Amino acid sequence: GMYTGIQATGIPALEVCGNQFEASRQHALHLEEGSGGRLVRNRITQTEGPYAVYLNKGVQQLRIVQNEIVENRRSGLAISSSHDIVIADNQIRQNYDAIFLEDVDDVLLLDNHVLDNQRHGVSLRNVGRVRFQGDHIGPNRGVGILAQPAEKTQPTRPGRTVAGNASAPSAAAAAGQASPQ
Repeated sequence: GMYTGIQATGIPALEVCGNQFEASRQHALHLEEGSGGRLVRNRITQTEGPYAVYLNKGVQQLRIVQNEIVENRRSGLAISSSHDIVIADNQIRQNYDAIFLEDVDDVLLLDNHVLDNQRHGVSLRNVGRVRFQGDHIGPNRGVGILAQPAEKTQPTRPGRTVAGNASAPSAAAAAGQASPQ
């Protein structure tokens, strides 16, 4: 397969719509340094690298809508050091981790289906404002939404809202190992 499907640096109005990315060795999509735009109706599968879709170093004003991010070896979607991102109506399933957000602000997750992942549904590390609305998160084998501070930095900032989500029990809860409420 190809090394990376698309790598873009500093492209503020990039549109990637209706494509299939299969068996990339690193990332299917890697956007950074001021890139933004729309990722719509793409199918991203069987990526071998650490992230199927990797957004870092100042990605902003990006809309990730109606994509299918499935069966990737590691994380389906990873976003770091970026802001003003909408992740809506995506199928993110059968990856190791579904979504990883680190050092981000002003992120909306809306009506996504995040399920059947080997570990966590959504991992948050050292984030600002992140909103969940109408997402279906689970079942996943790990935690549905895991929020934690970054190592050796300030604690996670306030401003997270979780509302109107459906969550299935984790594998541990299904096995009777759930922690007390």
